[in-house]
Amino acid sequence: MDLPEITILIPSWNRQNFLDLILMNLKSQSYPHAKIKVIIDDDSEDKLQQLLPTVSLIQKVQQYIHPIQLTYINNKPRRSIGRKRNDLIKACKTKIFAFMDSDDVYFDTYLTHSYELMKEKKVGCVGCDKMIFCMTDKNFDLHAIDCGNQVRQIHEATIFATKKWYRASAGFATSGVGEGKNLFDNGRADVAISDINKVMMCVQHGTNTVDKLQFANDNNKLPMTLDQNAINTLKNILGMKEEQAEQPEQVEIIKEEI
Repeated sequence: MDLPEITILIPSWNRQNFLDLILMNLKSQSYPHAKIKVIIDDDSEDKLQQLLPTVSLIQKVQQYIHPIQLTYINNKPRRSIGRKRNDLIKACKTKIFAFMDSDDVYFDTYLTHSYELMKEKKVGCVGCDKMIFCMTDKNFDLHAIDCGNQVRQIHEATIFATKKWYRASAGFATSGVGEGKNLFDNGRADVAISDINKVMMCVQHGTNTVDKLQFANDNNKLPMTLDQNAINTLKNILGMKEEQAEQPEQVEIIKEEI
C-alpha cells in the first residue's frame, strides 16, 4: 500500500530543554520515516531558549532524524497557540497533518493508528477526547480523564487531519487556551475518536500552559507506573535527579530513549 506523506506540526515556545523528547517522539514513529515531514514553529523571544539556536544544531538534528525532513521556523513574533497552529497548517505542503506538542510523550503508534482510523472511518479528522497525564510533581503517577466520546472535547495536541477538512472549519481560535473550540462546531460528523493508548501522554511540569495538576485525584489514578528508564528520561529533560531502575516489570510507556 502506497502511504501518503504526513507533516508533523510542532508549536514551540521556550522549550529548549524538551528537544530530546521531541527527537524521541519523531524517531520512535512506526509510520515510514521517508513519508514524514516535520515543521517546528518556534517563537521563543530569547534566542537561548530556542529549540535550535544555531545553524549547526539544525543540521545535526536533520541528520539525526533523517529521512524525516525538517523545516524550522524561528523568525516570527510571539503569537498565541491558536495563531501558531493556524500558521503551521498554512506552512504545511502535504494533504495530511498531525499535531505533536513539544512537551508531551507520543507513542510510536500515533501516526499509524491515526491514519488507519481515518481510512477505516472515512473521516477528515481524528483525535482523542481522553487524556493520560504523567504527574511529575506527584512521583510520576499516571492519571486519566474521559470526556465520554465528545468530539468537541478533542485535545488539540492529538489532532490528525486533512487540510481539506481544516479549510472547511472555522480554524483555531486565536486564544491562548482552548484554541480548538471552533473546529468542531455544528456537530461535524466527519470526525472519529482515536485511542489515547495509541496516541500520547501529557507530561505535567512547571511551565505547562494549563496546570495539569488539576486533573490529579484518587478517582482517576491509573493502576500502573512508568518504566524507570522512562522516568529517568523525563527527569533528565526536566532537570531532576535520576534514579537507578528497580522494577523492570513495570508497564513501559516510553519505548525508546535518545
